[in-house]
Amino acid sequence: MSSTNKSVISESPTGAFNLPPKVLSTILSYLITNHLESLNEWKLQLPLLSICQKWRDAALPLVYHSIFVSCSCKNNEIDANDSTFYDKNPSNAKFNSNIDLLVKLGYFRNVRGLSLFMDYQMGLIPFITKVQNFLRIVLPSWDHIVSLHAEVKSKENPETVHQNTLSSSLDTAVELAKNFKVLLPNLTSLHMNAVHGDRVLEDKVCRKFSSVLINEYAHQLIRSSCFIRVNLDSPHFSKQLTHAVLRLSPDTKVDTPWIYPRQLAHLYITDTVKDSLWKAFYSKSDNNEIAANIEFDHLRYLGIMASEEGSPSSENAIYSYLFFPKLSHLTVNFSKQSANLLSQSHIPDKLDKFEVIGLSIGSIYIHQANIRLDSRKKLAEFAKNDSQNCFWAMTNYLFGSDEQTCGHSELLITNAASIPNPDNLKWTYLSQLEIISDLQANYLHLLLPQLQNMRELVVHNLDFSNMPATDTNADSQQPPFNKSITILRINYKESETNNERALLFIKLLLPHLPAIEELFMPYFGPDFYAFVKEYAVTYPHIAGFIPENE
Repeated sequence: MSSTNKSVISESPTGAFNLPPKVLSTILSYLITNHLESLNEWKLQLPLLSICQKWRDAALPLVYHSIFVSCSCKNNEIDANDSTFYDKNPSNAKFNSNIDLLVKLGYFRNVRGLSLFMDYQMGLIPFITKVQNFLRIVLPSWDHIVSLHAEVKSKENPETVHQNTLSSSLDTAVELAKNFKVLLPNLTSLHMNAVHGDRVLEDKVCRKFSSVLINEYAHQLIRSSCFIRVNLDSPHFSKQLTHAVLRLSPDTKVDTPWIYPRQLAHLYITDTVKDSLWKAFYSKSDNNEIAANIEFDHLRYLGIMASEEGSPSSENAIYSYLFFPKLSHLTVNFSKQSANLLSQSHIPDKLDKFEVIGLSIGSIYIHQANIRLDSRKKLAEFAKNDSQNCFWAMTNYLFGSDEQTCGHSELLITNAASIPNPDNLKWTYLSQLEIISDLQANYLHLLLPQLQNMRELVVHNLDFSNMPATDTNADSQQPPFNKSITILRINYKESETNNERALLFIKLLLPHLPAIEELFMPYFGPDFYAFVKEYAVTYPHIAGFIPENE
């Protein structure tokens, strides 16, 4: 081969180096995240800029897309009884940001997003004040930033956070929110979330700040996600709004339209205020009658999570005027408002995904759901009452036949103590079951025969307390009692006694699960591998005994 041909071949890019720029950029977007909480995490992405010029051109706008500012406690210790929480000196906080490096490298003009993370020891007001000072040092106005993502983690202790009740703190929160409008005048995407553990922060200062921020930017937002209770003062959202996630305060008064429904593709609203929510989408005639149908022409995803205080006292005619012709995903909870939505609104008979959230018990997920009007009316009867009996009755209705469940179906149970006797359950067409809280091992034995179309079973905190150390009545020759489960995941509180009982439980169980392919269970030392060695020969169809926590 001539040297000329060798040169041509060596210069011809192949594989990942010969992808079109847009394809390469799309692939890299899955590797690069802009919502990071530490400078070290962000620096881990920088090597992508050094592979070659083509990769650098594709990765640079992604790596330098966002400024992040995070604040965390230096020692991660919080005194839950500290009433001076909001008076702490910000010097006790550890700040992280890539803004200095972006300025030094001259890339701050490439920035399109701002990500904020506040963790624990610092109050919202001093944190936001510091962030705004950071930004002003570089530029008086960041008009090229179009996205704000804020995660606020703080302690929830209303009795000790005394500044919540001070009008001066609320006034400062209003001022800081309006300052953002000056600093970031061209925002089109806003995400706000405040949590402590799994609970949503109920902080008056945080709620006030978030409410003002959304009201200030409403007219220009294309995407709005707010998981903090906000009180909106009849905002006028942009006609281009496509994505809206709002957690409305019960005090929110909806008297006039403020969302244009036609362009919406994603709408998720929680804590809705009775039926007045829908007043945000329509106007009334002079004689107080509904002027026209509310048509959500592009809506694909709808989630309505009404609280008890947001449930209507009786049926309302407005629901028959709601049209969702292209809806593919629907999420509801147990409430009268969800019941009215299901039974009266115009929803397609087939959905890609249908979810019912029962916060105190569990959640139902059905893919490729077939819910015609008669099925929706039946579901509405269950949804009107957030009781345990209604939840289990709904699961029997949905999983008892293949009429509603056309595809994959899932059930998540968070309160195993409320599960009825297995004889009262009809889950023949349930595909996947996950149980979070304590479940008795002997109950699981009784439940398995009811799950004849299940593919995956996940049990957390399995309880072996009522299980004997030995079982002399085990009969591995009896017919298999579940021929469908292929994946089994088991976890429990580890102890020497529980480890022994878990091994016995699995040994008794496996002969009756002939379709099992993968078994996940806690790692408990040499006994686990002895068990695997013994049963790998007996059950060659099992691809792997996989320890969950090795």
